[in-house]
Amino acid sequence: MKKSIRTQALLVLGAIFVLSLLTYARSLSLPFISDDYVQIHYASKYGAFENWPALFSDALYRCRATSLILTHWTEQLFGIDPLPYRLTSLFLDILCSTLVFALGSWRVIGWRIAALAALCFAFLEGHQESVIWYAALPE
Repeated sequence: MKKSIRTQALLVLGAIFVLSLLTYARSLSLPFISDDYVQIHYASKYGAFENWPALFSDALYRCRATSLILTHWTEQLFGIDPLPYRLTSLFLDILCSTLVFALGSWRVIGWRIAALAALCFAFLEGHQESVIWYAALPE
């Protein structure tokens, strides 16, 4: 990658980070809602490695396996404080926006369209439920 292209890519990634943060910073202080406690409960029930066979046999919750395991590890590291859970959701939103930008490597899409789409994904709140409401993490 040329230096100017690398600089432009870093600027887009920085803009993704800033736009996501500006969009969702107010949500970082929100408390849990009732469904978040259900998510944490099932994460403590299924999230540990030795409980994965039970998770995979649960028809309802096996489709949320990755979010339950992530929730389990978040609880193990940080307890029940809502802020780390909110930051996890925000991080995943930034990651998804970055992946949209990475679609620019596909010549059919190209870097300009991918950058615009990633910035819109970071800033527009059409998918805000999965960022603000932790229990919607699988979405």
